[in-house]
Amino acid sequence: MLRTFATLTAKAARQGSTLARKVLEPAGEHKATIVWLHGLGDSPDGFAPLFQATQLFGESKLGEHIRVVLPDAPERPITVNGGMVMPGWYDIASLDRIGADGPEAAEDVEGIAASAQDIIELVAEERALLRSGLDADLANDGQRLPIVLGGFSQGGAMALYAALRAELGLAGLVCWSSYVLAATESVELATASSAASLPPLLIHHGREDPMVPLAWAKPGWDRIRAAWPELSGSDLVEWDGLGHSVDIDQVVALDKWLAHIFPLSRQL
Repeated sequence: MLRTFATLTAKAARQGSTLARKVLEPAGEHKATIVWLHGLGDSPDGFAPLFQATQLFGESKLGEHIRVVLPDAPERPITVNGGMVMPGWYDIASLDRIGADGPEAAEDVEGIAASAQDIIELVAEERALLRSGLDADLANDGQRLPIVLGGFSQGGAMALYAALRAELGLAGLVCWSSYVLAATESVELATASSAASLPPLLIHHGREDPMVPLAWAKPGWDRIRAAWPELSGSDLVEWDGLGHSVDIDQVVALDKWLAHIFPLSRQL
């Protein structure tokens, strides 16, 4: 699978989202898009190899047709890391409050909201780009387009947060080694949403994760999954022996899931 790399600055790429990004362009006709948000301290380069792995896009058959967009989180001081400046979607005051709810969680409300707005605008740009190239019958298939929003750790938390606060028209949502931000509000939004507005949700978490222990994250995910419309579906997959990282078996599982949620893959 041949891909070309293009890093777009905010000014060159758009007039809405302020996020710089790396783009893996499809070798063939653009028929689907994945927007993937990296974790704290990482960069688009950290996940580019995953989307070039030979184990991905085999069953889904979309390898030559998927545009992968890897936005770069803004640089900011991170309290839990002694104020060190690094890429982050929002500040984290304390690891022992990750996934907590209520005022004691001390979440970076302003940082989360600003990043969410950038992500929402980025997805809107990708929707417009994809819609312009799709056949009319595919582009007008309800409000959903073959776009998946996902992320790892902080990125996964932001993906869910943004998806619950805007009509993004996603085909799917992926959260790996992550947790639920603003849990009570997020659950209320999920409960009030229709099956048509919330996409299938895939959650992966390692049982040996030392950074975001499953015991911290699972209560929030259980609440979200209970509120998620039944017709949309949600899966929580717990991985034995997996820490705060990505395993090749996850990549294979993601490909099978993409084959299920991207109807286009059954036409190729």
